[in-house]
Amino acid sequence: MRGKFLFGYSGVDFFFVLSGFIICWAHRSDLGHPPALRPYLRKRFIRIYPVYWVVAIALLPIYFGLPHQLSDWLVLLKSFLLLPQANNPLVTVAWSLSSELFFYGLFGLAIYLPWRRIRPLLLLWLLVTALVYLLKLLTDGGLKLPPLSGFVFSPYNLEFAMGCLVAYLAGSVRAYAGPWLAVPGLALFLICGFAENFLQSQFGRQHSIVAYGLASMLIVWGAVLWEQRKRRMLPAFLLLIGDASYSIYLTHYALLDLTIRGSIALGIVGWMRPSMIIVSAILTALSIGVLFYLVLEKPLLGRLRKPIVRGEGLTSHSHQSGGG
Repeated sequence: MRGKFLFGYSGVDFFFVLSGFIICWAHRSDLGHPPALRPYLRKRFIRIYPVYWVVAIALLPIYFGLPHQLSDWLVLLKSFLLLPQANNPLVTVAWSLSSELFFYGLFGLAIYLPWRRIRPLLLLWLLVTALVYLLKLLTDGGLKLPPLSGFVFSPYNLEFAMGCLVAYLAGSVRAYAGPWLAVPGLALFLICGFAENFLQSQFGRQHSIVAYGLASMLIVWGAVLWEQRKRRMLPAFLLLIGDASYSIYLTHYALLDLTIRGSIALGIVGWMRPSMIIVSAILTALSIGVLFYLVLEKPLLGRLRKPIVRGEGLTSHSHQSGGG
C-alpha cells in the first residue's frame, strides 16, 4: 500500500498521553497520601495483568512454542511479567505496557512519598528525558543509550507527562474552549499522518513525540472540556469500542497477522483486491476484539473488582476503564 499505514504507530503516542491523563485525573488527590498506595497498585494490577495473561497464554503455542534455551525462558518470563527487554515480547504490542507500568511505578512513588520530596526528582527525570530526546533529534536518532537507561529516559515518557499536564490544566480552562483545543489538535494529527512518509524520511520516528504527542495532548484536553459541558452525543457503538479498547489493543496485532496469513494460505489474495483484504482484516480484528471484551474482559474484571469496591470505600471512585 506504498506506506499509507506508516502513521499507524501514532496510536501509541495517543495511548500514552491518554494514560497519563487518566491516572493523574483519577488519582491526583492521592498524591503524598501513602494509605492510597495499596488500592492504587491493586487496581493497576487488575487492570493490566489478568486479561493480558489470557491473551499471552492463547498466543504462546502460535508464536513461541516450547522454550528450548535459557534465552527463550528469559524472553518468556519477561513477557509475562511485562519487564522491558531488547527482544519482542510474546504479545508484540506489550512493549508499550512495560512503559505504562514504569509510569505507574513513578506515580506510585508520588503517592507514597511526600510530594515536596518527590517533585524535584520527577522534574529532574523529565528534564534529563527531554535532553535525551533533543539529542536524538539533533543526531538524527544516532544517540544510543544502554537498554535500561534508554528505557528509563525514553522520550515516550514525555507523553505521559503531557497527559498529566492536561489533568492539571483541565480545571483552569473554561469548558467552552474545548473545540478550540481539540480541532487544531486533530488537524495537526491528521496533517502529520498524511505527511508521515516525508517526516520519516527526515526524522525517522523521532518526530512522533512532537507531532503526535502534542496533537494528542490537545485532543484529550479539548475532549475533556467538551465532556465537562455534558455534551455526550457519541453513538453507542463508539462507546462500546472505547470500553473494549484494551481487548482490541491486546488482540489486534495477532488477529491482523493471522487473517492476512489465512487469506494467503486459502488463495483469497488471488481474487480479492489487497485493499479489500486489509479492510476485512481490520473489521475482523475489531469485531473479535469487542467480542473478547464482552465475553471475557468485562465479566473477569467485574469479578476481580468486587472486593476492591467493598473494601475501599470512597477511593473506589477512581477511573478503572480504558488502557490506563
